[in-house]
Amino acid sequence: MIRINLLPYHEKAKKANLARQVIIIVGSLSIFLFIVAVIQAVMMASIYSLKSDIKEKEAQLAVLTKIIGDIDKAKADKKLLELKLSAVTALEKNRLYPVRLLDEITSLVPAQDIWLDKVTQTGNSLQLQGVGRDNIAISRFMKTVETSKFVESVEILSSKQVNLAEMKLQEFTFSCVLRKGI
Repeated sequence: MIRINLLPYHEKAKKANLARQVIIIVGSLSIFLFIVAVIQAVMMASIYSLKSDIKEKEAQLAVLTKIIGDIDKAKADKKLLELKLSAVTALEKNRLYPVRLLDEITSLVPAQDIWLDKVTQTGNSLQLQGVGRDNIAISRFMKTVETSKFVESVEILSSKQVNLAEMKLQEFTFSCVLRKGI
């Protein structure tokens, strides 16, 4: 005889299997969503931490930029002061130079033969204008000036005869190149 079981035990097994599969899928999905939520929370915390670090570093950068600006200003002020100090030192070093130069030139002028009208210094050039008895006296004066320790070279610019107080005299202009560092 054939026996037929009319109880739906296969159906119960299928339902139990389906319920187990649903539980596994829901559990897996729950675990996956939990892991994604944890990763998201870690990422958000990391982003927040990085943003706060950026703000802190930007604040430090602003402070350091201000300090660098102050340092650059101080360096510029120092450079300006050093420039002024070097100018004062150069002036102090050379303050007696014009006096010594004029003293030297006046000591070289022969009193009876040459009369200076104008002495002009421009940079390292000295121009002498005056009147002499004759060309020979002017020539001797030029050679004497050229032997001075202040003068490097002498060049005549002009010489012409003029009548002063009914005397024929030579009016002259010559230029001297001055030595540096004396």
